[in-house]
Amino acid sequence: MAATSDSVNIWVLTIGIGLAAFIGDQTGFVLGRHFGRPYLDKREGPRLKSAIAKSEKFYAELGWWAVVVARFMPWARVLVPAIAGIARMNYYKFLSANLVGAIAWGIGLTLAGYYAATIPAVKTGSYAIATFFIVGSLVAGIRSWLNNRSTA
Repeated sequence: MAATSDSVNIWVLTIGIGLAAFIGDQTGFVLGRHFGRPYLDKREGPRLKSAIAKSEKFYAELGWWAVVVARFMPWARVLVPAIAGIARMNYYKFLSANLVGAIAWGIGLTLAGYYAATIPAVKTGSYAIATFFIVGSLVAGIRSWLNNRSTA
């Protein structure tokens, strides 16, 4: 829309989307850390304790990548920040992953879409980048599933 209309400034749109993406994940992380974890810590049950332990291990090992890659997955981008907060992921790792993800997804995709409307090579490159992230997220998901299956 911004590429075909003079009434939408691409730079205002890009910065606005990048900031909204960053602030949204920060909010999810803080809510998970300050409200989700205390709530779950009051609950009993071996399944819950096991799930929390697995989440903590996952976010300690692969949390940075999970936060970045989740940006490109519709439901994951909503859930991953809150779960990272619940799992007590290192805040500075989360902060840096959130920044990288907000830039790549919010700013990168917005600009890619804007320029893909007028430059065919950008459109082709955007498809290649999207394919990379889709395949990467599938590989990471399968790897995680296999790791969880072998430790259970």
